[in-house]
Amino acid sequence: MMKSEDYRIRLFATKLIWQLAFNCTIREELESNSTLMELLDRLSKDTNKEVCNSTHGALWVIQKQSKEKARPPSAAVTGPPGHIMISYQWNSQGTMLKVNRALQDAGIKVWMDVEQMAGSTLQAMAEAVEKASVVLIGVSAKYKDSPNCRTEPALVTWTKADVSAWLKDNALHFCLNSFAEYDGSLIYQLQKLRKEAPEFFYSSLRKDLAFTSLHEILQFLKALEKINSL
Repeated sequence: MMKSEDYRIRLFATKLIWQLAFNCTIREELESNSTLMELLDRLSKDTNKEVCNSTHGALWVIQKQSKEKARPPSAAVTGPPGHIMISYQWNSQGTMLKVNRALQDAGIKVWMDVEQMAGSTLQAMAEAVEKASVVLIGVSAKYKDSPNCRTEPALVTWTKADVSAWLKDNALHFCLNSFAEYDGSLIYQLQKLRKEAPEFFYSSLRKDLAFTSLHEILQFLKALEKINSL
């Protein structure tokens, strides 16, 4: 499938690998498969942007989670201060670009998606959140009305422990193991996948995240909707 000439089949295959990689046991098997990793490396340079982005997401989950597992506890609190991450609604981009420029002129490092959301959206977002010292939110009426913008600041600071607590608070104990490797940025990406690729989203809930009934899926969807009201 990953070698198919049809980009839609390549896209389906890379998204499937991406979702499977969230399972720690499967992820280790994927990483140890040199043939697969070589294929993913080639597809990360695919001429189709969707395939390229999906492959980058899969590689990020496989490689970054492995690095986190091997990283000593002290590594998480060392290093230089981070940057300011700017979150905004698209119609306010002009104003926030001025804010961005003013901060950079003052010698402050800034992350803003208009400049750096290239390649893998997942990787860019996750790294921006992890390394940020401050998240600057440009609040406006349209920002308030935008589900994506309202969800982003509520989720980007969530740790894996926060995700676990959210699942328990919503009586979703049955999927704790499936979401063991998820932090807030990945829940945010799952929200986006639900809107941008609903068929794949619902298929993944059953095949990759071990949802076994319609009741469980509806219960999970209800919990996702609650996030928008945070």
